[in-house]
Amino acid sequence: MEYLVEMEGISKRFGIVQALDNVDFYVREGEIHALLGENAAGKTTLMNILYGRYKPDSGIVRIEGREVNFKSPKDAIKAGIYMVPQFPQLVSTLTGLENLAPLGRERIRFKKIKQMALEICEDYGFNLDLDKPVWTYGLAQRRMLNVVQAKIVDKLYGIKVLIYDEPLTFLSPKEKKKIVDSMERMREEGKSVIFITHNIPKALEIADRTTVLRKGKVVGVYEKEDFEKERIYRDMFGGYVPKQRKRKREVKDKIIFEVRNLTVRDDYGEIRVKDVSFAVREGEIYGILGLPGMGGQRILVEALIGLRKAKGKIVANGEDITKYSTRKRRKYIGFIPEDRMKYGIFGGSLFENLYLGEFLEGGFFIDWDEVKRKCERLVSEYEIATPNLDFPAVCLSGGNIQRLILAREVGRRLILIAYSPKVGLDARTCDFIDRKLEEQARKGCVVLISYDIEEVLGICDRIAALYEGKLVKEFDAREIKMEDLEKALVGEI
Repeated sequence: MEYLVEMEGISKRFGIVQALDNVDFYVREGEIHALLGENAAGKTTLMNILYGRYKPDSGIVRIEGREVNFKSPKDAIKAGIYMVPQFPQLVSTLTGLENLAPLGRERIRFKKIKQMALEICEDYGFNLDLDKPVWTYGLAQRRMLNVVQAKIVDKLYGIKVLIYDEPLTFLSPKEKKKIVDSMERMREEGKSVIFITHNIPKALEIADRTTVLRKGKVVGVYEKEDFEKERIYRDMFGGYVPKQRKRKREVKDKIIFEVRNLTVRDDYGEIRVKDVSFAVREGEIYGILGLPGMGGQRILVEALIGLRKAKGKIVANGEDITKYSTRKRRKYIGFIPEDRMKYGIFGGSLFENLYLGEFLEGGFFIDWDEVKRKCERLVSEYEIATPNLDFPAVCLSGGNIQRLILAREVGRRLILIAYSPKVGLDARTCDFIDRKLEEQARKGCVVLISYDIEEVLGICDRIAALYEGKLVKEFDAREIKMEDLEKALVGEI
């Protein structure tokens, strides 16, 4: 048997959008197969068909040479296929442990599940409190929980094919290495891993083969010995290759946004942000970096935008906004959330999502013709791929949803707080986001809060390391030493 997974002639349409067009995709037994493509290329749609979430309009799926017709993910799991989604799909009101009850053929006691989960967390170095409800978790911790869930399903029922959708996002370098090591262990055991990613260098480092999708079609399949980074970039983006950009803005002396002695408690009354102070100048992009589960970024962000009470002072353009509501802070602060699907959009149309903020602030008398013209200009300027303004926002790809949020938030207010804005996005979209953050900085300032060192290094002027809720050290990005930054992130400075 040459292939463990065979998908032939797969097509899928959503309304007028052709997501997949006659796609052939094959996975060998015991290989790590990278599925590459820019946002909206069709990668996740193809894997959702393999996992039983979607039914193809046409085409055939075979597992171990046998044609299958999965009606749900449960059928796929029984056949030995499991998928870890890019954005965790968990029940927020349940605890981490309760969310780990696996899909399967028999009841498993929580005591056994917890023991297995704790062993996996220790092995991977995951910092998870399984007895807390998932709504208290940050996105990084929810991703960790999804990985733990996959490993439990593997231990209980055996996985032949593990589909990882952007598995290395939200994780620390140590945790990323553990994930890669687990992929390689699966390969050694004769199991297969499908690795959906936009990260071309990482894919070329760990994959045995790659398939490249562009606009719903296969444009390239490469063996490891044929990997060539620039060629794959051209396949993914139709000729686009990312380039290093030089900063073209001036950082002035005027302080636009200042935080003084900020202390914040979590929902259990524990102090998670401790006496944090920083000041951001006009024209500056200020980075705050912390490792997942170790920094306190989520609690800090909630305090800055007004979702959580805090002690201390927050000053925007000279005005004390500490006691302002989230809505009142919108006078000064725009916000890009970490989880764009959950907090960045709602279930309305692109038009409704795009103009929501202005509608709330615009009073009762609105020129809807002008609003529509403005939205059309934003769709064009931000290159949002959509059939029309009435298209449901939730049906857009991740990259287009992020472009929608950027169009709504960038340049409209003096300060922009961006929380991991580039997570899970392709190189072209990340480059576009960087340009828009630069544009915002020229009009005011940006606070970029992240788990990812690479996300902040390329664009920030200063970077502050956050460890256990404290800003332990601030660095000039032009003179930073990686060794010092890594020590600060684990509290060794």
